[in-house]
Order: sequence, then structure tokens, then C-alpha cells
Amino acid sequence: ENLGWFQPAMQAVRDLPAGAKTLLLYEPRSLYCAPRCAPDEIMDRWKRTRALESTGAVLDQWQAEGFTHVLLYRQGVEFLVEAGDPHHPPQDLGALEQFLSHLPPPVEFGGVYELYSLKP
Repeated sequence: ENLGWFQPAMQAVRDLPAGAKTLLLYEPRSLYCAPRCAPDEIMDRWKRTRALESTGAVLDQWQAEGFTHVLLYRQGVEFLVEAGDPHHPPQDLGALEQFLSHLPPPVEFGGVYELYSLKP
């Protein structure tokens, strides 16, 4: 109960089919889902990957790395936007939203987490 929406989101990652691998975005904790997930330990995964500059290239890169899903910490992204964090400028976060809009609709966890499939 103390973990809030974190626990149901991690349970959903654990419940994905065998062979699934989930990339966490803006979530540095991989408690309860390792080794089936890769945390965003210093919250720079999107910024580094965005350098590829195209939605298709990002998707191809993540799929080549074996990722089948993305778990976004939506509340974390909203915090960065509201705080005006200089390390996460609006154009980077806007590009993330555009990328996510090309994926199938996510499974939502209380408006806090969103689980996206990287499969078409």
C-alpha cells in the first residue's frame, strides 16, 4: 500500500509474456521488475535516444536492444514540465509525447504510470 501505483505498474511488467523486456522512462527504480526491465537510472534515456531524431529510428533502436514495452512515469514527466527543469527542456519532452502518440494506447495506472507496447 505504501508504494502507491508503483506496485501495480511493476506487477503489470512482471505479468507480461515470457521474453518481454520493458524500458522504464523517467523511473530510476527497477524494484520488483528486474531483470525484465531496465531502469532510467539518471533519467537521461529519452534525451540520449532522442538524438536519433526520428520516431522510427527510436523505435528501431529500442526494439534492436530487445525492448518490447515502455513504462513511462507520467507523473515524473509532469513534474519536470511544471518545474521547468533545464535538463529536460520542453522540446525534448514534447518530442517524447509525439513519439508516444505513435504507439498503441497504453495501459494506465492511476494517471501515474503508462505501459506502452513497442509492437505495431
